[in-house]
Amino acid sequence: MTPLAPLPKGAAAFREFYGFHSPQHVDDAGHATKAWESRLMLISLPAPLSLSWDRWIHVRQVRLHPQCASHFDRFLREVYAEGLWQFLDPFGGGYAWRLQRGSAGALSTHAFGAALDFDPAGNPRGRAIEDCRMPRDVVNIARAVGLACGADFATIDVMHFQAGEEW
Repeated sequence: MTPLAPLPKGAAAFREFYGFHSPQHVDDAGHATKAWESRLMLISLPAPLSLSWDRWIHVRQVRLHPQCASHFDRFLREVYAEGLWQFLDPFGGGYAWRLQRGSAGALSTHAFGAALDFDPAGNPRGRAIEDCRMPRDVVNIARAVGLACGADFATIDVMHFQAGEEW
């Protein structure tokens, strides 16, 4: 198996790793520019996932930054291969231009195309993994490929997986 590149730690390393420069990538209205969004890519999922806000819609691809796409691709394929795919359903979201929850001004890792959420109702923010639907096996697969999991955050967020730490 091909080794994956190390992922960033800390806000400055995160911005550098993902090549984000505010003046170039944020427009006058505070939105992501086309230059930023054109950097992102789609990866295919091993199997469809329903959307958490509309279970009739099924997602077959997710939008990610190319710097972390291989990490997420390996994570998703290993979860599928281990028969744990049902624990990622429904899909809670990926790329979204927004601030970090509870932050006055820090961009979310979702805005970098470096985070995915799974089953928000079954893995509510603030609840320990033992009280969530997400099994530790899924979290361990994420850690093994270098992803950070919200199960390890000071404010627990078991549904959340991101490519980079200490953001």
